[in-house]
Amino acid sequence: MSSPRKGWGGAATLAVDLSRGLQARGHEVVLFCKPESALHQELRGEFACEPVLYGIDFPPAAIWRSIGALRRHRTDVVLSLVRMDLRLTAPAAKLAGIPVVAHRAELEPFSRVPHRRLLLDRLPDHWVANSRANREIMLRSGAWLTEDDVSTIYNGINPEPYRSASAADLGLPAGAVAVGYVGRLVIEKGLPELAAAWRRLAPDHPDLHLVIAGEGNYEKELKRRLGDAPRVRWLGFRRDIPEILKALDLVVMPSWEEPFGLVATEAMAAGKPVLATCAGGLAEVVVDGETGCLVPPRDVVALAQAIVALASDATLRTRMGQAGIAHVERCFSSDRVVEEYERVLFRAVQKATRAR
Repeated sequence: MSSPRKGWGGAATLAVDLSRGLQARGHEVVLFCKPESALHQELRGEFACEPVLYGIDFPPAAIWRSIGALRRHRTDVVLSLVRMDLRLTAPAAKLAGIPVVAHRAELEPFSRVPHRRLLLDRLPDHWVANSRANREIMLRSGAWLTEDDVSTIYNGINPEPYRSASAADLGLPAGAVAVGYVGRLVIEKGLPELAAAWRRLAPDHPDLHLVIAGEGNYEKELKRRLGDAPRVRWLGFRRDIPEILKALDLVVMPSWEEPFGLVATEAMAAGKPVLATCAGGLAEVVVDGETGCLVPPRDVVALAQAIVALASDATLRTRMGQAGIAHVERCFSSDRVVEEYERVLFRAVQKATRAR
């Protein structure tokens, strides 16, 4: 298992769930990570950890140390979880004759630059896309790929912590309707549109409160845009996400594009309706009219109207929340994800064995 990012995010969450799930199914898991990264600190007491990933653009020392660690652990297959790793553990695995399965979570075509295609995008023996939308982009832009070279496996979660969480105290008045955004504060998450929609609707709906949990490079600009807007509650970075989601009445995801939308599954597991854009994987995660609502990306008017419609109908929110719980159990449980990854990894090992 390889993930070289320093901070926490969707890839780190996936690494944790897959590591624990595969180990529970009897597999030996070794984690390759960046020294003192959030992932290293989280899992080093549970798994063999190799904090050897550092540098960019094929750093010789990191690759050499990775080769040694892969051979020392008698590794059968490498699962690479972020694109950066195609410069680190993936080349080490190829040099050591070990198959590579790579997870891809970007809604972007493969690069047209020849050396990138040769040195990076052709390294994996098999790709895993986290949505059908992502898989279609990969197959269209990767002329060397066949249908059998790319699997679709949705991200998954353990629903229980979200279902059973106690609501966090957000410090809101009685009768308040909490409209929440939870995630990275970056521009592509549609935060300019969220700010504009809030400024549009807030004056006429005094019971609505906007709750924002997260941090990122757009935080300063978002605070400027919402500086004098009424009833905005800033929570900053939080790790108690199940409790935060449980305290919200409605979760908003106004992304310009989204390969999957993990927060949507977490919100649904907590029994909350999700208002999202029909952007990429979100249109596959949220069932429009059943577990939430979908609006066009970058449409401030549609976003504002949908917030008001859902916030004004408690019965509808309850019905959608209950449908969301069932939808996550059926389609996005971590047990299902681990089982699907296990099959893909097993096939990669079998294929490599036959080719020898």
